[in-house]
Amino acid sequence: MKLLLEHINKISSLVRRGTVKKDFPLKALTSIKIGGPARVFVQTSDVVELSSVLLYCKEHKIPLFVLGGGSNILFSDEGFDGVVLKVSDMQYQLEKKKGGALLTLGAGYVVNLAAVKLADEGLSGFEYLYGLPGSVGGAIYMNSKWPKNHYAISDTVESVSYLSETGDVKVYDKEHTKFGYGFSEFQYKKGLVLSATFRLVEKNKSEIKQLCLDVMKYRHDTQPTGVLTAGCVFKNISEEERVRFDLPSRSAGYLIDVTGFKDRKFGGLLVSPVHANFFVNTGTATAHDYAELVDLIKSTVRDKFGVVLREEVMFVENNGIHN
Repeated sequence: MKLLLEHINKISSLVRRGTVKKDFPLKALTSIKIGGPARVFVQTSDVVELSSVLLYCKEHKIPLFVLGGGSNILFSDEGFDGVVLKVSDMQYQLEKKKGGALLTLGAGYVVNLAAVKLADEGLSGFEYLYGLPGSVGGAIYMNSKWPKNHYAISDTVESVSYLSETGDVKVYDKEHTKFGYGFSEFQYKKGLVLSATFRLVEKNKSEIKQLCLDVMKYRHDTQPTGVLTAGCVFKNISEEERVRFDLPSRSAGYLIDVTGFKDRKFGGLLVSPVHANFFVNTGTATAHDYAELVDLIKSTVRDKFGVVLREEVMFVENNGIHN
């Protein structure tokens, strides 16, 4: 469908405290800098406005995509013929308790900024998120992780405030919410994360800051930095798959490397010479380049090893999610 002007005008009328932009270039909102325009881009922190946009899109069957920090996502070259909605809530509410604290962060808060502030507070729980550009909402949705020490953001989550597609605000506590490797149950829902509350532990400030530095050094040593990427393209395979296919490693990067893709260029994309599970936009890459390379690597790895790689980066088609 082509989003009608009457719908665009109505959506604009629903958003007064936030902003509405037409034909907004989505590549400006992603870390890999690929993608065409969003027919409508809405950014607001107001719950009433967020709810109104959700309900309007549901009622009129308008494609809707909720965008986080833009670090694990790629939009099609045609863009998105619908509404891209971004929660801009930067709430930071710290409640100190004996031996630690509870911290509530708005969905738009940048996780790296939280890690820096908490290190200064002497509160542990976000060190492994140090240096990540994503938002809290996106991190909850994807259950952002640190594979080296098997950390995930769900380890510190107490509860999540969620706006359903029907406009109801629900609070999901950790014990009754499903999280997994690169997964949260919110991936199966059609609303959006408003905020999340985390339980933190009091620790020595210098130890927390040193761990943050160690995390950043590990990233610099093992991942491409200062270039345009969307993060790890594929999820690592499971231990069950590693054993079944008699492989020496669970690493998707290893499988891509040994099939000969590392440090090779495909269109405007380079398979990183630092870590083969990262695609680097050299400046002219397109979503078409990306999709073709993903398919080529998946088929080559499957033919050589028998295992099927699963995408970690979300590829958003013109009116929906590809994976």
